[in-house]
Amino acid sequence: MYDLIFLILYLTPFVILYFYRDDRHPRIFTISAANTLMLFYLVYDHVGLAFIYSHKTIERLNGVAVNREVLLLLALYTNILVLAYIITGCLNANLRCKIRDIHIHTIQNVNIRWFAILLLFIVTTFFAYIKFSSNSPLQLLLAGKAAAAGAARVAQVSHNATAILGIKHSYVNILFVILNFVGILFLIKYMASKKNKYLVMYFIYIAIAGLFSFSNVSKGFMVTILLQLWFVYSAVYHKGMVLNRFVIVPFFAASVAIAVFSAWFMGNETIDFLYPLKRLIMGNLYPQYVMVDHFNFNNLLYGTSAPSWFSLGLHEQVNTEILAWKLIFPDSPKDIFYTAPSSFVSEAHANFHFIGVIVIAFLVFGALRLIDHLITRIHSPLIFLTMLIFLSLYFSSLSVSGAINLTVDYYLWGVLLFVFFAYKVTLLASKSPCPTYEGGLKNTELKHFS
Repeated sequence: MYDLIFLILYLTPFVILYFYRDDRHPRIFTISAANTLMLFYLVYDHVGLAFIYSHKTIERLNGVAVNREVLLLLALYTNILVLAYIITGCLNANLRCKIRDIHIHTIQNVNIRWFAILLLFIVTTFFAYIKFSSNSPLQLLLAGKAAAAGAARVAQVSHNATAILGIKHSYVNILFVILNFVGILFLIKYMASKKNKYLVMYFIYIAIAGLFSFSNVSKGFMVTILLQLWFVYSAVYHKGMVLNRFVIVPFFAASVAIAVFSAWFMGNETIDFLYPLKRLIMGNLYPQYVMVDHFNFNNLLYGTSAPSWFSLGLHEQVNTEILAWKLIFPDSPKDIFYTAPSSFVSEAHANFHFIGVIVIAFLVFGALRLIDHLITRIHSPLIFLTMLIFLSLYFSSLSVSGAINLTVDYYLWGVLLFVFFAYKVTLLASKSPCPTYEGGLKNTELKHFS
């Protein structure tokens, strides 16, 4: 009986999303914040459920027996998310604009505000170098000390030693989130104009942001670059449709690169080329599994995973990412820990069980639908396309992180302030709120974002 129920709950989201489509393809494959989150959640947090269900024990979790009731609940949560995604899309149908094609030459004609961007490059280069030169784990790795690099990486988080020049790491990271926005902008300009100067600027962005990210021996930046290339290519050449030929060769090449880097970092003599795939569909699912398995109605957090300033300091925040890591590695020393991020669904469950999942799912997708609508009101075609791709990728992080911290998100505000004041472009159209949007070089039929 369990097998049948799981099979139905597991396959239902794929069936529903296949039939939730426009005239050409399932809507989930069109670039937008809501669509991208739903797509990434399926990949990161749902596909791997079948692999866990097919085993009696979970080797990654010290061989514990699989709790199939938890897997049924996780599969049910995916169905709830799909319903929230579709219902909010239908309710917001009257807000959707019909998006015409943006001619490539309109992007080519938008000027770059070089002074603000070059100033950003100088400041971020400085912080990236300081992070690298301050006994970073990358220095140990380059010296051939892979084990020491891994230990240093964990120690930085355990002892809260990630500050740069006394500035909290998350504050410095605002500049690098803005840098990601600028990187997407240059990549769009290059693909639209084929001018090498924009490609050079994109490589400079990769060098700066890569040094900052790799200083902590993080593989995530490789994925960031891959996703940027994929989404920009899809937007410029495939009408915003992400299911295209780019998925094949570049993804294969990136998987090989990640497998090689991971083997080097972990000190393995052999390269596991399936590691990127296993990490993709299982890496965030294990923390989600242990969180849903751990929390029941008798030990819920009731909102204490929110920052303490939410209650004016009346509660102590429970960091769910650190908690998940400790649940996965229960025998590790209490003063040594790292993070094991999982989606906003596990955070909602940990706070208010299935009621929290239902409420948060509708709030999240409702907010993303509104954001998708507001993006269409940006008048500048270059900023419109850059913001569309940036926010789609930015909010896709909800598939691997909690939603509470995004309620007051200073990273996003940093990007908005940069666009409004540093870049100095006209964002809102005066009469026609719907800009022309072209995912390709030719005019095509009218289409919907949904």
